Amino acid sequence: MKTRSVFRIDLSVGAAKNLVAVSENTGVTQIAVTSNLVNWFAKQPDSLQNAILGIGPDAKQVDSTKLALQQMVKRDRPTR
Repeated sequence: MKTRSVFRIDLSVGAAKNLVAVSENTGVTQIAVTSNLVNWFAKQPDSLQNAILGIGPDAKQVDSTKLALQQMVKRDRPTR
């Protein structure tokens, strides 16, 4: 049996609606969506985490979507 930690999170109204929509559209529970997102986020480089959170000196100038895609491409590119 998997052990779980229980956290209470406060979401903005928009974020809560988005979580419900993702859960309904994918058929995945809100708990699983949240858990998977946190696990994914924690594995990202600090620069990407900072960009997504809007912190750091260049946070406002970084296109986080482009940065995320670049990181995924680097990770998924076969090595020679």
